[in-house]
Amino acid sequence: MRSRDQSISDYVVMFFRFVTSGEIRKRSKFFKPFIFGLINATVEQVCCI
Repeated sequence: MRSRDQSISDYVVMFFRFVTSGEIRKRSKFFKPFIFGLINATVEQVCCI
């Protein structure tokens, strides 16, 4: 049962990573200053990590 719970958790985390990545790409002009403030990378590079 524990491995099933872990699998479900992994899928939920992956889903929200995709949603977040899509939103960052969609609104890249808004998020660009935040990304450059953290690391020296483009929006596309951050979304592919």
